[in-house]
Amino acid sequence: MWRRATVVADFGQPWAAGAPRAREQTRARLLWDREWLYFFAELDDADVAADVREHDGPMWQNDVFEIFLRPSTEHAGYFEFEVNPFGAVLDAFFPTLESRRDRAQLRRGEFHLEAKVVVRGTLNDARDRDSGWSVEGRIPWSDLNAAGGRPAPGETWGVNLARVNGTGPATELSSAAPLTQPSFHRTEEYTPWRFVGPDPIRRVAWENTRLVGSPDGPTGYAVGRAWPRAIPSGIPPSPPPQNVMAGSGRPSRERPASSRPHPRLWIVGAN
Repeated sequence: MWRRATVVADFGQPWAAGAPRAREQTRARLLWDREWLYFFAELDDADVAADVREHDGPMWQNDVFEIFLRPSTEHAGYFEFEVNPFGAVLDAFFPTLESRRDRAQLRRGEFHLEAKVVVRGTLNDARDRDSGWSVEGRIPWSDLNAAGGRPAPGETWGVNLARVNGTGPATELSSAAPLTQPSFHRTEEYTPWRFVGPDPIRRVAWENTRLVGSPDGPTGYAVGRAWPRAIPSGIPPSPPPQNVMAGSGRPSRERPASSRPHPRLWIVGAN
């Protein structure tokens, strides 16, 4: 699944002189469908460390992967989602930039982020050398209703993928957005991401001069009977009709569920 997604790997410190790259690399991907935003990140890390286990705790003091979403200039506010190597989660909606200074805002609202973490090494053991950690998760669009909810295909959002690497004085911040200050909350500087929809389904031209009206249903669907035919009492029912398209003159059967196309997974791509 993730082979189809755009890889974001240019994490660095664009606010610093020379815009240096992060000392350890991060590779992140996003995908979406009608119900969820999916994310996957691989983080190189020689010493994976974390001590926050509670929900909405001070995650920024740990190794952590962060996603910031600014859905639209037409809706106020933005979202922050974080996951650390323990699998602890921070999820928050900030109606204004200043509201981020209110620590109680972190615990307002109800979110349903799901995430799983794999550590490639030993968590919280500086005596050995780790190779890194990975996180995969998904966020339901219903969690983003405060700022408009699910995007439409072709819509563009502001997105910042960010990382805190290390603890204490050795902590390094890095971002994929071109921030001019070391703050992940500068929403006006987020990278524009366009939500790419599925390829349109090709419609077959109708060729039947006896047609009255249009038999075409919504794209990707066939027309079928909404109600069974009424059968007078005492008369045995006739065999079920085989025609799916009314008046087509071309008998056809509905495909069994096993042969119907699976839902398409839509791609998120960076401009």
